Amino acid sequence: MPPMSLQELGTMARLMSMPIFLAFVGLVVLLSDLIFNRDDERRWPAYLTIAGLIGSLFLWVQSWLVYNLPETDNAFFAKARELLRVEALPQPELLFGGMYDPVGFFKLTLLCNLIIVIVALVVTLIAPGYLERRDLQRGEFYALLLFATVGLILMVGSTHLILTFLALELLSIPLYILAGFARPDLRSEESALKYFLLGSFASAFLLYGIALVYGATGTMNLYEIRAILAGDIQSGAPQILLVNGQNNLMVLGGLTMLLVGVGFKISLVPFHQWTPDVYEGAPTVVTAFMVAGTKVAGFVMLVNILVAFIVLYEWWWPLIAIIAVLTMLVGNIGAIRQRNIKRMLAYSSIAHAGYMLVGLVGLPVFPNIILPTLSLYLGVYALMNLGAFAVLMALEEATDREIVELEDFAGLGRAHPVLALLLGFFLLSLAGFPPTAGYFAKFFLFTGTILSAQRDPSLALQQWLVVAAVVLSVISLFYYARYIIAMFMTAAPAVEDDEEEFEPERPSWMVGTAVAVTAMLVLLIGLFPNPLLALFQ
Repeated sequence: MPPMSLQELGTMARLMSMPIFLAFVGLVVLLSDLIFNRDDERRWPAYLTIAGLIGSLFLWVQSWLVYNLPETDNAFFAKARELLRVEALPQPELLFGGMYDPVGFFKLTLLCNLIIVIVALVVTLIAPGYLERRDLQRGEFYALLLFATVGLILMVGSTHLILTFLALELLSIPLYILAGFARPDLRSEESALKYFLLGSFASAFLLYGIALVYGATGTMNLYEIRAILAGDIQSGAPQILLVNGQNNLMVLGGLTMLLVGVGFKISLVPFHQWTPDVYEGAPTVVTAFMVAGTKVAGFVMLVNILVAFIVLYEWWWPLIAIIAVLTMLVGNIGAIRQRNIKRMLAYSSIAHAGYMLVGLVGLPVFPNIILPTLSLYLGVYALMNLGAFAVLMALEEATDREIVELEDFAGLGRAHPVLALLLGFFLLSLAGFPPTAGYFAKFFLFTGTILSAQRDPSLALQQWLVVAAVVLSVISLFYYARYIIAMFMTAAPAVEDDEEEFEPERPSWMVGTAVAVTAMLVLLIGLFPNPLLALFQ
């Protein structure tokens, strides 16, 4: 590959402006902590982070316009294309030697970048008050959050296994630190240690899988791997497919190791054991980021890997189907037993990973349906969880106590009716109760799986996957409803005579904004699902 000119480097930097800009903002935030060190200046790193994330949204809009402006004779669109220099842009697969695709299959990367930035923005809005109440307000928290966000963005756009691994570590290392940020809380330290040990274990599996795939194909580029396995180009490595058509064991072994590594990151059964303990012990705002952001990027990484190995579909779809059933079953059964809402939402995230896997089994048959509906599901899933955590932060500010145990929710419907209604709304949406956004997201995703099974009779078993997912979704209503019942149908504990009754306060404007934005977006998706799905297609 010939060396790139400065103009080409500038063009590629413009297409990767979001991660570059956010990394720069992270460095600025890290340095700002040395300047704004007085007690009345402790929130300035948070304000800088919010400004940087809002700025990255404008960069995302530019990227969206670049790849979605219609080629017409209209003077407005022609001028816009000229200003953005669309014709001068390289093909996405040419970025940095084919290592990064800013758009992705069916715009998956572009759309998930927006979801990731919204996740980081909402977490930054709810974090300052939480950290101040625990004397943890330090600028490095926001810098680490931004570096983890850069890792997420690079992860979803990576088309090269080495960049995928580096992006995963750029995400994981800040999260290891953030999980243990609430020192000297022993639960937080235990959470960080468990996450570090099992995360390192998952990284080892991923590296081993990358080595096997490279040894079999001679490349780590996902586009080239797909072409080699399809027989489109000649490989200089050992034979990929045997003469009798049986798959090379090295390729299958590499794919298996990759799936194990990704399975740890997105909490698939049986690689989920770390999730409840880590989510419970980590600071609540960090848990919110992990529940929403990590799951989104992890599933896009899984999609990229499965698309690269699409010719081995007959081998991997039964494996994905079995893992999907186990993940849904364990996630829902585990959540029923929980009386701590953070642990319940951890098991809920495991169950939702199973629902998303049900959609992925139809990927090779109808990618034009599965990928847009998966994008919609990921967006709705992230917003529902963020909204629930934002309401928990608002309730904590309003009651001046941490609300995580089931008993803590008693009487909140009377004391704080608006916040209790909003939390109930988010929980019902997570359960997929019609006509919420969660219901439509599941409906569209499962419809794609049913259509793929109807198109190919050999895949008829996939319809039973959808049946299992629907049944388990109904069961999930039980553990979500427990918290709603506690808020509205259980009396608050009586205040002792010698205890001073706390005067309720209004949540801060930052937490209120986070609650309002997530509630509005989830409500709009529930009211107008079809126009939004058309945007994702």
